[in-house]
Amino acid sequence: MDKGATTLSFSEDTIIFDTVFTEVGSATRQLKVYNPYKKKLLIKRIWLAGGNNSQFKLNIDGKPANNLENIELMPHDSIFLFAEVTINPLNVNAPMIVKDSILFETNENIQDIDLVAWGQDAHYIRPDTYIKGLPPFRIVAAENQNITWTNDKPYVIYGYAVVDSAAQLTIEEGTRVHFAKNSGLWVYRYGGLQVNGTKTAPVTFQGARLDYDYREIAGQWDRIWINEGASCSINYAEIKNGFIGLQLETLIGRDAPDNTLLNLRNTKISNMAAYGIYARYFNLRASNVLVTNCAETTLALTMGGKYLFRHCTSANFYSSGKQRQSPSVVINNYNSVQVFPLDSCYFANCIIYGSVENELSVDSKSGQNFNYLFENCVLRISPQTDISDESHYKNNIKNPAYINVDGGSAQPLFENISTLDYHLRANAPCINKGLALIGQQVPLDLDEHNRDSEPDIGCYEYQ
Repeated sequence: MDKGATTLSFSEDTIIFDTVFTEVGSATRQLKVYNPYKKKLLIKRIWLAGGNNSQFKLNIDGKPANNLENIELMPHDSIFLFAEVTINPLNVNAPMIVKDSILFETNENIQDIDLVAWGQDAHYIRPDTYIKGLPPFRIVAAENQNITWTNDKPYVIYGYAVVDSAAQLTIEEGTRVHFAKNSGLWVYRYGGLQVNGTKTAPVTFQGARLDYDYREIAGQWDRIWINEGASCSINYAEIKNGFIGLQLETLIGRDAPDNTLLNLRNTKISNMAAYGIYARYFNLRASNVLVTNCAETTLALTMGGKYLFRHCTSANFYSSGKQRQSPSVVINNYNSVQVFPLDSCYFANCIIYGSVENELSVDSKSGQNFNYLFENCVLRISPQTDISDESHYKNNIKNPAYINVDGGSAQPLFENISTLDYHLRANAPCINKGLALIGQQVPLDLDEHNRDSEPDIGCYEYQ
C-alpha cells in the first residue's frame, strides 16, 4: 500500500521460475533494486511474505537472509537480490504452482515483487553402490527382472541407473528421464532396454535442470551406456544435452556383433559435449535418426562391428566453446592394441553434413575385413577425396554447392540451422535422389510422412 511519494524502482515486477523438480532446487533469479532519487534512502526492511515457511530463499546484497533491516541505498545506487526455490514433494504428477512475494518497506511505503514457480514431483533414483573404478550406481532392474517405467511422473537419476545382466527395462511413451551431473543409464552385458516412444509422446533423456537458460547447454549429464549381448530397441526418443548420447561398447570377447543388437529408430540426438553415438565393435541398425551439433563427432563407429544406417541425417554445426575440427562421422577398425573386423557398414539415403570441410573419416588397418558402402548419400568431404570406387561409394552427392539466400551464402540442405530446423529446404539437391528400395524399407519419415516412389535423402521427406 502506497503511503507516500518515495518508492524504490525494480528491474522486474515479477520473478518467474521455470519448472522445478521437487527436492532439486532451481537456478538463481536476480532482482535489481534502484534508488531513483538524488538523496539517500533507508530501506527499513526487506523480507519474504511467507517467512520461515516459504519455499523460497533470498540473498540480499550479498547476505543470505529472508529478512534484513536498515539497508542504506545511496543516491542513484542499486543493490542486488537473488532468489531460489525448493519445492516440497506432493506425490502428484501434475505440475503445481508455488507463490510468494518479496516485501520492501521504505518511508512507510510497502512495495512487493511477486515470486512464481512451477514444481513437478518425480521418481528419484539415487546411488546405493560405490565400487572403486566405477561411477556410483543403483540397480533399477536386477537379474531376471522385467521393470517398466511409465509416464506417471518424471524420473530423476543421480549417479548411474543400472540394468543388470538378464534383466530388461521398458520405458513407455511420454516418459521423461532426467539426469543430474555425471549421471547416466547403464545397460550391462546381456541386459535389455526397450524405449517405446511415439511421434506425439516421445521418451526424453536430458539433464535435470529445466530452467530456460539450460535448454541448449551440452554436458549436463553423462551418457546412455549399452554393453554387448544386449537386445535393445529405441523408438521415438529425444536424447539431448549430455556428454555422449549413446555409448555402445563391447567390454570383453570378440563375438559381440553376432549376439548384440540395438535397433534405433525415429530418434533425435543433439547437443552433446563429445559424441552423439560412440560405438566400439557393436551391432547397430538405425533408421530415421537425426544426430546434430556434437562437440566432437556425431557418429564414431570404431573398432569394427556391424552398422546399418537408412534415411539418417548427421548435421553437425556445433558452435559452443572451441571451434570443432574433427570430422562428424568417423569409421575405423582398430584400437591401440588390436585390429577388428568391420563386417559391414552401410549408409543408404543418408546425409553427412556440417560446418567442417571434411565431415567423414574412413580409416582402416590391414588384417581384418573392412567393408563399407555409401549409397545415394549426401557427403560433405574433402574435395580431394576420390569417391569413384563403386565398392565403397555409389550415386552419392559430393559437396553440394552453397546457395544464395537474401543476398548471402547459405548451406544448401536444411531449412534453418539457427533454429535447429533440419527439414529439407525447397530445391535441396537431395530431394527425389534416394534409392527407392531403401525408401520402401523405411516408408515413413521422422515426422511420419509417407515417402514417395522417389524418396528424399535424409530423415525428412520434403513437404
